Amino acid sequence: MLSRQKIFRIYDRIIANTRMLIKVCNTPKMKSNRLIRWKGKMDGHPKYENFRKFFDSVEDLLFVVDKQGKIKHVNNTVCNRLGYTEEELIGESVLIVHPENRRGEVEGIVNDILSGKVDYSPIPAITKFGQEIPMETRITSGEWNGESVTFGVMKDISAAETANIAKSQFLANMSHEIRTPLNGIVGFIELLSSMPLEREQARYLAEVKASSDALLLLINEILDYSKIEAGMLLIENIPFDLCNLIVMIVDDHESNRMIFREYLVETGCKIISAKDGVEGLEMLVGLDSESLPHIILVDYMMPGINGHEFGKQLLNDERFRHIKLILITSAAQKGDVRLAENIRFSGYLSKPVRKMELINVISGVAASEPRESMANPVTRHTIAEEHRKFTNSNILLVEDMVANQRLEMIMLKKLGYSVELAINGEQAVEKCNTKKYDLILMDCQMPVMDGYEATEQIKKTGILNKNTTVIAMTAYAMEGDREKCLAAGMDDYISKPVTMSVLKEKISKYLGNA
Repeated sequence: MLSRQKIFRIYDRIIANTRMLIKVCNTPKMKSNRLIRWKGKMDGHPKYENFRKFFDSVEDLLFVVDKQGKIKHVNNTVCNRLGYTEEELIGESVLIVHPENRRGEVEGIVNDILSGKVDYSPIPAITKFGQEIPMETRITSGEWNGESVTFGVMKDISAAETANIAKSQFLANMSHEIRTPLNGIVGFIELLSSMPLEREQARYLAEVKASSDALLLLINEILDYSKIEAGMLLIENIPFDLCNLIVMIVDDHESNRMIFREYLVETGCKIISAKDGVEGLEMLVGLDSESLPHIILVDYMMPGINGHEFGKQLLNDERFRHIKLILITSAAQKGDVRLAENIRFSGYLSKPVRKMELINVISGVAASEPRESMANPVTRHTIAEEHRKFTNSNILLVEDMVANQRLEMIMLKKLGYSVELAINGEQAVEKCNTKKYDLILMDCQMPVMDGYEATEQIKKTGILNKNTTVIAMTAYAMEGDREKCLAAGMDDYISKPVTMSVLKEKISKYLGNA
């Protein structure tokens, strides 16, 4: 698709060539020929025939309009695209080719274009039969047969809009197809990481986690670029109290450092990184006091010096005792939290770490007093403890993919909830007609009946679950998907891959303050 700048350059060339040909037609020799007048009397003249061929060969819609706004000339494209004959348009107001409810804007936009305030008009054209066609119009003033006129070039952008819609739909479909299996990969890795593992197994798992997180970040960036091009990117609200912080990332995996850097760069904080604990300590020694980081994200499993040892050495140095440490682990082991607390880590997160989760933890650690943060690090175990009081809450999970069914049911049960399964929307409606649920997790794309229709039936025609919270779960991630879910009656939205932390946050929002 051509950029607007390229389109405008084409417009300029068309207008320049048109004005050059008109100038030729306005030479004294041409003017002296009484037979050469507009329409009819110029037929057969070689220069006029060349001019006419050029005008009619242009694929865009070309107009010549006098000072009173009357059409003096159009090319064949105007007639073919709008359904008029040339005789029907000549002498009519140019407003005839614009929708009636937009005609009041035309005069002002024309004046703004001619005065250089704007570049083009976005007002659509309308056919003889009332069909609106998206158009972009550029105009310029000039002379026609000694008379001051306005030249207009209208470009049909309906094909470009159709192509954009098709491209956006393709990206949404690809997002769904990629995210669906990735949901299972990320989710089961998260569950596996909470189990006791041998050191070598944990190292392999860390590699898999880093690769899956990098893949998810890449998918999100591709979708973000497509949203920017389509003008549909929303700006996310981020806690900007991090803008004065210096954050150090100490991790031996380049992909992990890249992910955390991407997560944090939008906050405005300054970021430095080290490839392992040894390099991290060397860098800190070489920094002056004003350049020292306020917070350090420390990976646990690193060669040479692991995260615990790094924390010990750092906090034993009086010069670094004000720095707050957050331990990042890819294989949680029993006793890790107690050890991190004893070493005086201020925070504790296990991978995969999501962007807002990381930002919120850093914000909390930055805002807390040193002693308070070291005494109460946040862990996955505290999350589970906080949810135990909700064990009587009954959730209906509506999901057609077998792998996702297993994954999401395990996650929900680990969070302490009672779960029932429906394999499609129709079964979900049947269950909701016979039993009251505290919350419904609804997949959107399913066979038999999708999540949108199921939600509408539950909310509009059901009785028992008419007011039950429905949270959509979808592997689509394009702008507008959330609005589509809300329009169907869903109360909130989760984009796959789904993690336990995201489930915890969303469910606790509606079932209680966890």
